[in-house]
Amino acid sequence: MIKVNLSLLILFSIFSSYGQSFSIKTILVDYFDKNTLDEIEGIWTLNVERKLSLNGQHLSEEFEEMRSEWGVIRADKFSFKVLNIGGAELENGSNNFVAFFDKTAIEGFYTYKCQFSNPSWIGKSNVELIEGKILKFGYYVDQSYLKHIFGANYRDGLQLHWQFVWTKKYPTRSTSDGNNSTIKRDWAGNGSGFFIDNNGYIATNYHVIDGATDIEVDIVKDNQKQSFKAKVISSDKQNDLAIIKIEDAKFKPFHKLPYSFKSIISDVGSNVFALGYPMALTVMGEEVKFTDGKISSKTGFQGDITTYQISVPVQPGNSGGPLFDYDGNIIGIVNAKIMAADNVSYAIKLTYLKNLIDVIPDKLILPSDISISQKTLTDKIKVLSNYVVLIKIR
Repeated sequence: MIKVNLSLLILFSIFSSYGQSFSIKTILVDYFDKNTLDEIEGIWTLNVERKLSLNGQHLSEEFEEMRSEWGVIRADKFSFKVLNIGGAELENGSNNFVAFFDKTAIEGFYTYKCQFSNPSWIGKSNVELIEGKILKFGYYVDQSYLKHIFGANYRDGLQLHWQFVWTKKYPTRSTSDGNNSTIKRDWAGNGSGFFIDNNGYIATNYHVIDGATDIEVDIVKDNQKQSFKAKVISSDKQNDLAIIKIEDAKFKPFHKLPYSFKSIISDVGSNVFALGYPMALTVMGEEVKFTDGKISSKTGFQGDITTYQISVPVQPGNSGGPLFDYDGNIIGIVNAKIMAADNVSYAIKLTYLKNLIDVIPDKLILPSDISISQKTLTDKIKVLSNYVVLIKIR
């Protein structure tokens, strides 16, 4: 007979009685702090890509960085229950959805099974746990559910594939010496951004700061990392843009920004590069990352004229970071990628950011320094990295 921890019984009792509750997360954190855990146990956030096709022909793709939080906690010796602990809107409530991860004989691999009751269908997938911090899996949605959501528009041959990337939010431990460990702050997610004037105004994506109640910006200045509080000044949801400003007496304005804005549309085939903080709070670390590629098209997803398609590899967390040409001019803002394709990413054209800057109350002096164009690529990256920021939100 398997013994079940009393704390777990209490947790399940509260969850069953009250559903999503503020106390659920508190109880989970307390349980995780006091017990020896399997690697899969913890609080997770997730990204999902939805890919729709008809008779094998691609129709559409949608990528979403979700704000919901999910708890994974041991149910018995080999099984772990998934709990919706906040932010996920489930049709007909949480009781419509039940999910478990089960251990396999292979270390680091699990199976996932979820069951929906209205309409009734089951999703199954094999799951890979990467470095204890990332879960990757996906499955095709049952036809009964497609008929339910599409109604009269349903057609035989429709297929909807969901691809998930789960990122562990708590507990995440970084070892400071051989015996001690520290818990990173309880941030909901991160993105990237860059300075647009000397006095602390920063551009990023709308989806990076959407719903945030607390924003912190990490910058490297004088070879030292510094953290500052920031607030949203203006946003453009339609074009996925936002401007935030550091509101912290400790922040000292820059003398000048060593780059310029280039609004003229860049040509297909132009060499470009991105700087940002992909997956900074989980597996990739809090150091700015460089990736490069070319402009693949002057239009984005489904012919969107506001964005470039680029071959620059990006990951969740790159969102809001700058896209540079090889002269060191900012030409766009990274905002999306297609998970199912290699190196198909998108960046918002700079013109749309300048339109947003024009409507904020303060008149900003935009950067116009072109001297960096004379430096080598390596030296450009060293300089420009100081003006690209890590944005943390909760």
